[in-house]
Amino acid sequence: MRIRCGPASRPPQCLRSRGVTGMRSCVQALLTFLAIPLTWRAADGQSPPRPAYELVRELHIAGSSANLSPITFLVPTGAGGVVIGQRQDDAVRLFDSTGASRGTLGRRGEGPGEFRQILSGGLNRDTVWVYDGSLYRLTFFSIATGKYLRGARVDPGAGFPPTVRAVFGPDSLVFWGNGAPRNGRRERAWLRGQAVQSGLLGSAAVARPFEVIADFPPFGCFARAETAGIGIPHCHRPTEAVSGSGRRVAVLTKPRDAAADGYHVAIVGTRGDTIYSRSYRPPRFPMNPQVYQRAVDDLLVKVPASAKQAASLKAQMPSPSHYPPASFAFFDDGDRLWVGQRLEKGQYWEVLDPTGRVVGDLRTPEGVALEAAIKGWVWGVETDRDGVESVVRFRLRVK
Repeated sequence: MRIRCGPASRPPQCLRSRGVTGMRSCVQALLTFLAIPLTWRAADGQSPPRPAYELVRELHIAGSSANLSPITFLVPTGAGGVVIGQRQDDAVRLFDSTGASRGTLGRRGEGPGEFRQILSGGLNRDTVWVYDGSLYRLTFFSIATGKYLRGARVDPGAGFPPTVRAVFGPDSLVFWGNGAPRNGRRERAWLRGQAVQSGLLGSAAVARPFEVIADFPPFGCFARAETAGIGIPHCHRPTEAVSGSGRRVAVLTKPRDAAADGYHVAIVGTRGDTIYSRSYRPPRFPMNPQVYQRAVDDLLVKVPASAKQAASLKAQMPSPSHYPPASFAFFDDGDRLWVGQRLEKGQYWEVLDPTGRVVGDLRTPEGVALEAAIKGWVWGVETDRDGVESVVRFRLRVK
């Protein structure tokens, strides 16, 4: 193969050099040229070989002794503690880095600092925010003192109520709402809007319309028979995540190629700018047919349907051979996206850096569902055979 030293293949000093110096410049240019495919493949998420992570258990907050009810949301603090939302109790629990209880925020009711339906929550620096889906209200507490700070209303607008997922800036927020109309109805979408402070005289109207950041494509994960309907279990449905700061929103969907067995990720900023958009093909894990049929039967028991309707719904279940490639996602404090899929026992996760490159993977112990990662800690909810939920904290390390 003949290598030419020319304007397209070497730096300008190569053109001006002669002898050994010129040869060195050409060699440098050649190495740069050969490095281009390697850089592209790394950005494509396929190489170089990535490390396998493992989880080292550090802390266990037992649900029975800590009197935890089913966990609605879990948000770790930078100091190693955790904030836990308890929808069943209409309260928020605080625990420090040792697992000791540090108090409760809120209670059942409709007044300031009270809740009727906790749907989500998070941390914004030293402030805990909690969203009430029944009152359409954000409530803010000081994490240092536990005192109630203020409330702000989120106007639901038309259609189904929103679910706030991030609060950033002066009550700016990112949440689920209505997107573009399709087939006579509006699909789910990420929206960016403004919360309005609520007072004694009621809530003011939202000053400006909500802005659509990202819209989901239609997806078929629902079976219907006359008046009865049921969600299809283990269906490859869209998955979403938003960074705690609200800087990034991730939308995970099926790839455009119908034959592909992976998933597609679009990362957008809070003003709708696309940071990257790419498809991935992670390892796939087979599903036990008995596990799937048990999930279908458990759902059918809860659906009010006639025997004929139940049989029709069951016939629409696809009985997939593998678990969906992306069922869970969250951002850590470094804007890395964690993408997980179910296993028959535990979960499998891949970690994508802020440019979209896969930089590691791991498996969780049986019964543990990961929820968040911050400062090298990974947090999850552990469910025992009796259905009691506990909180666990791991240290992440390379095997």
